[in-house]
Formats: sequence, C-alpha cells, structure tokens
Amino acid sequence: MNKKLATTLLTLLLLGAGALYAQTTDHKARFERQVKAVGITGVGVETILDRWEEEKPDDPELLEARFSWCFAKSQKSVIIPLEREKYMGQEPVLSLKDSTSATGKKNYFEDTEFDPDFFKQASRYIDKAIRLRPDELRYRFDKISSLTAYEKESPDLACEAIRTLIDYHASASVKWTYDGKEASDKVFKDAIQEYCYTFYVIGSPRSYEAFKTISEKMVSYWPKETMFLDNLGTWQLVVAKDSKQALKYYKKVLKIAPDDYIAIKNTIIIARSGKDTKLEKKFLPKLISVSTDEKEKKAAELRLESLKSRKK
Repeated sequence: MNKKLATTLLTLLLLGAGALYAQTTDHKARFERQVKAVGITGVGVETILDRWEEEKPDDPELLEARFSWCFAKSQKSVIIPLEREKYMGQEPVLSLKDSTSATGKKNYFEDTEFDPDFFKQASRYIDKAIRLRPDELRYRFDKISSLTAYEKESPDLACEAIRTLIDYHASASVKWTYDGKEASDKVFKDAIQEYCYTFYVIGSPRSYEAFKTISEKMVSYWPKETMFLDNLGTWQLVVAKDSKQALKYYKKVLKIAPDDYIAIKNTIIIARSGKDTKLEKKFLPKLISVSTDEKEKKAAELRLESLKSRKK
C-alpha cells in the first residue's frame, strides 16, 4: 500500500483507540500520553497495555488499543520498483531510466509490507471488541480499514465485510454508536462512501469492482441516495467507458438533486466527448451556478460564450 493511504488509515485507527466514552481510565490516560510522546510502537507502550490487559482483559477500549498497537507493529515501509505509472492511486516517488524496461524507465513506489502474525493478532483483538460491543461502529470501521490496508489492490475481504455490514444495517433495528455516542444514518452512509472513494482511488480492477459492488448494494436499499448513484455513473464512465449508461445514472441523480455537482460536471464531460453541444450548453450554466472553484466557473463561462457565438 502507498504510504499516504496507509498513514491515513492508521491515523483513523489510532484516533479510535482513545476516543470512546467521556470518562477515561488511568490505563487509557497513560496509554494516550505515552503514544503522544513516543508513538504507538514506542518504548513503554506495550508495558502499559500489558498492565491494562491484566486488570481489564475484556475492556473494549483496551482491545482497540491492542489492535492499534499490533496493526502498527505489523507494518514495514518499503520501496518497490514497478513498470507502471501509478500504484494504489499514487505517483512514483522516483523514476529512473532503465534500458531493460519496456517503457525505458522504472518507477519506484512507496508500499507497506505486513507481518502476518502481528496482523492476525490485531484482527483477533478487534474481532473480540466487536463481539463485546456489536453496536459500536468504530470497531467495525477499524476492522474494515485494516483489511483495506492489508489487501491493497485486491480488497475482497474488505468489500465483503462492508456488504455484510450494509445488510445488517438495513435489516436490523440496531442503534449504532460512534465513539460511544448515538450515530445517525448519515454517519453510516458517509462512512461507506469514504470506503467507496478509497477503492476508487486505489484504481485496480478489483478495487474498481469493490467500488461498484458496494455502491450497487447501497442503491438496492436506498435507491435515491445520490452519492451512490453518482458512483455507478462514474464507474460506467471511467471503468466501463460506457457514456450512455453513465448518463442514465446522472439523469437519475439530477431528477432527485438538480444541483448535484458530480452529475452536472460529468454530464458536461460526456457532452464534450460526444460533441453534443446542445447538451453541453444546457449544463454549463448549471456548473457555473454550483461550482465553488472560481477557475472552473470562469472556464465554464468562457466555454459557454464560445458555444453561443458559433453559427448554428
């Protein structure tokens, strides 16, 4: 995995390690102070965790802290050479000429290697936390985020975990909490969209498939959720390269949310690629209205003026 994505996921996990409940234990307070001072795998952290575990082996906060420690210990940053322009959605950190390469150069990317034993330990801890507090979303997301990091370009287990979670959310009368506080339906859906975005950024065939699969699952339960309809339009446009099908999804979105930026922007892209000036002229004013990017708005205004000045 690229270092940026791994770091982002780990940051989310570490934030969760100390986030639950307003009242903190002495062990938790010591753990948080030590992590802040030396890092999650620094000197003294494991000792605090050992003492915490001796006293409260079934404390969900301890289990999440243990999970975070094991997950961090499982990782090692490496540089890998690949004859590709991107890896995990990231640009290479270094490119060198290479006469043996088909492209005449070799690209070097940051990646993360995982120690399977430490990763298994991390999984056991977070699985136990989930069993003890099945209504706490933070633990569920810890598990999914770790799988996403571990599986890299083939997020099959992560995708299946999300699909299962969506089914459970849709069919059960569960009252989720997040950081110990009641979590709204929006919190759940926004989090699922973040995973969709992660899979899209990874940009591998299987991550794209996960992006599509999860979006389809969400739309099957919530057919008017525009962000997931947008996802399916984007999959058709970018991955399947089927502009006609993509446009159908964007039209659905715009019937529900006429000011949806993604649907408007991508409809214009489709119109321009298909040389459909009538469609482009229809949506350029909408883009000018909804865009928050001044450069984009200016470019759209100039393009609209250019189209209007052309002879019919």
